[in-house]
Amino acid sequence: MKPHFQNPAHRVRGSRWTRDFSSAVRFFLFFPSPAVPFRVRVQWRCSWNKRISLITTKILLMKDIDRIFLDAVGFHGHSCPGLAIGVRAAVIARDVLSAGRAEDEDLVCIAETDACGVDGIQFVAGCTAGKGNLIIHDYGKQAFSFLNRATGKAVRVAVRPESSMDAKEPEGWTVRVKVFGGTATPEETAVFEASKERMIDFYLHAPLDEAFSVTMIPAPEIPKAKVQVSVICARCGEPVMPAKAVEWDGIYLCVPCSEAESSRK
Repeated sequence: MKPHFQNPAHRVRGSRWTRDFSSAVRFFLFFPSPAVPFRVRVQWRCSWNKRISLITTKILLMKDIDRIFLDAVGFHGHSCPGLAIGVRAAVIARDVLSAGRAEDEDLVCIAETDACGVDGIQFVAGCTAGKGNLIIHDYGKQAFSFLNRATGKAVRVAVRPESSMDAKEPEGWTVRVKVFGGTATPEETAVFEASKERMIDFYLHAPLDEAFSVTMIPAPEIPKAKVQVSVICARCGEPVMPAKAVEWDGIYLCVPCSEAESSRK
């Protein structure tokens, strides 16, 4: 059965117990002693709402990580260890940085791969290409750095060398090429699938220090995305962002048109 796609930001509102607990605390904070000024009560309410949300989010992310992974599979398209790495890395980063799922650019991720794990990051952390808070430097590493703009704190989460699939599941890794090449026997395919499932379970549930290295790092300087007025390409007539346009003899050209002009000369 195809996993049902569900945004974790919606589901982590919690069980009946967490909702009742949150409501009770919020009621207490909103209606303390009449001697406390209303403005102070509102400030308490706002700050504690955020804290309660973060606490329940952390609890439910770890409790429901299998369910979150299945939802991420629905987003990504298939189940694989790489996706599990991205999901767990995002859960770890949100926990360490006390960050919710990014609604805008408040949480930023720098991914050192362009593989399956990136979709786990987008799904769980809300760091996406469209919002500009997902930056990809494809170094071929299963490593992800996260910046919480609100606190200025940053963390790097990376798979340990001894925790890679080729290190932990050498037999499955050996037949992997045959499976992807379509030349594997049914027995070899079964070996690979069993190995893959064990690695998914390992990345999702293994003790943190066994599977990942987690290092606090200096906050990288990442400018926020800018909204600019488009310029018109003088050749194709289509609008283009000024930052991406090429100035050519006093006119603006888009990249494809500028490359076409260069090839003519």
